[in-house]
This record gives sequence, C-alpha cells and structure tokens, in this order.
Amino acid sequence: MRRLALRVSVALTIAALFAAAAAWPAWHVFAGDLPTDERMHALAGMVVEGSEKGTDISRVEHVAGSAYGDDVADGSNWLLGVDEYGPGFAETSFGAAKTDLAEARQRLAADGWRAGTDGDGLTAANDDWRLTFQPTDGEGSDAVLKVQRTAPVAALALTALAWIAGLVAGWRAAGRFDNPLGLVALVVLALNTLSVTGSLLEDAIAVRGTGPFPLPWAFAFFYGARPFVVVGLALAALALVHSSGTRSPSARS
Repeated sequence: MRRLALRVSVALTIAALFAAAAAWPAWHVFAGDLPTDERMHALAGMVVEGSEKGTDISRVEHVAGSAYGDDVADGSNWLLGVDEYGPGFAETSFGAAKTDLAEARQRLAADGWRAGTDGDGLTAANDDWRLTFQPTDGEGSDAVLKVQRTAPVAALALTALAWIAGLVAGWRAAGRFDNPLGLVALVVLALNTLSVTGSLLEDAIAVRGTGPFPLPWAFAFFYGARPFVVVGLALAALALVHSSGTRSPSARS
C-alpha cells in the first residue's frame, strides 16, 4: 500500500510539472490577440446598451504576467514570484450602470457568442475570447466587462500529452523518491501539484463552458508561492542524484 501511494504521489507530481512546463510555451506560441479597442467598444454596447462610446479601455497585452502590465512590477522578482499574476486582458468599467442581463445575452448570442451565467453576472465564449461581466452591486462598485484569450487548442493538446508523459515518467521513477529528500520534495511540491491538476480539470470543463481558462503554470509564478516550487524542484533533483549515487552496481547493470 505504501509503495502504491508513493507511485501515485510521484506520478501526479511529475505529471503536474511536465504539464505546467509544456503549457507556458504552448500558450505563448499559439495564443491569439486580445480584442481591439474598437471591438471592445462594440462589446460594451452589447452588454450595456448605449455604451458604445465614451468607455475607457484598460489592457494588459501579455499572455500572462503581472496584472499591472509588467512582469517585474515592484514587489516581484525571480525568486519570490510575480505580484497579481494572471492572464492578459482587455477591460472596461461602466460605473454604476445597470443592464438587463437577459437582453445582453441575446445581443451577444446574435453576435456569435455562447452566453452563460456567473453568479449575478454573465460569461460568454467564442472561438477567440472569453468574456465576463460583473454588474454593479448597487453599493458603489463599478460594473466591469473583461475579455481574456481562449486557450489555444494546440496548447491544450500539448499540455495533456505532457501530463500523460509526466504521469508515466513519475510512475516509473517513483522508487527514486523513496528517500527523505524525495519525500520532502513531494510534500513541498504538493500545493503546486494540486493547483496544476485543478487548473487542468477546470480547463477541460471550460472547453465546453463559457468561463475563462485558468493558467496551468500560474502557481509557480504567484508571489510567495514560487519559493515552494523552486525549493521543491531542487529537492527533487537532489533526491534523484542521491538515489542514483546509492544504487548498487548490480542495480545499475
């Protein structure tokens, strides 16, 4: 039972690392562009009728990074992580503007969007983007429309293949983590494993849904979370080196 638990733990840990490592370049290579300001104004008019003009557009063009628009924003560095890390977006706010969400869904559907719900707001999807709209709560908050990129199909496929490859590699290499260094590495990387695995499951659901796609590698970039990933990877490497160095000559042959 202990051996099986170790195999499963190592397999899931390595699968998560492989998937995150594959997802980052795949998204950056295959992800499309965010909507232009003109397109955002048109979308604003569909969601809040009559707001086609006069709404300011805020945007963060990179595929992923700091929400402030700079991967090296104050308080962020290569060791500690990036503050407010997330996907790029185009966004506009409407102050306390109110809208009929049922009519907004109809207008979006007429424009080729697949509309859904998100609590008191709405979500919508098309081939290129994922839209979210959160209306004002009536207590001073702004109504906000945000558009993010749809996950590229090629990136989803490559990430899934990498996860499977990592699962197989981890299952086969599980015995090399059966030492104090390896076990500590699994514990330190546990949050990353849970986060990446959860993101992959959410991405799979999002394909058929209307909400935004989580970034599988995001945990490793979060401010305060990155040290766990860096230390965990270092411990895993040491565990592999240690297990190789302690194997008997007969085991190596």
